[in-house]
Amino acid sequence: MKTPASKTCPRCQQQFRCDIACGQDTCWCFEFPKVLPLVENAECFCPDCLQKEISARAIAKKEEPPQIEDGSL
Repeated sequence: MKTPASKTCPRCQQQFRCDIACGQDTCWCFEFPKVLPLVENAECFCPDCLQKEISARAIAKKEEPPQIEDGSL
């Protein structure tokens, strides 16, 4: 059953608590690295999916080849 302070993760459909929706000044997600864009009215990921998304972005960023501006090596 969904409560007013619970949210549903758009990725896995798991329900989780949002401390901001509970009227708190901070939330558990504030402890994670700030690597995702903050989009107004966007749905939040649950803790597990947020961690997976952060990890996936970190891996992708490290695997990107360096950008060469003049086209030479």
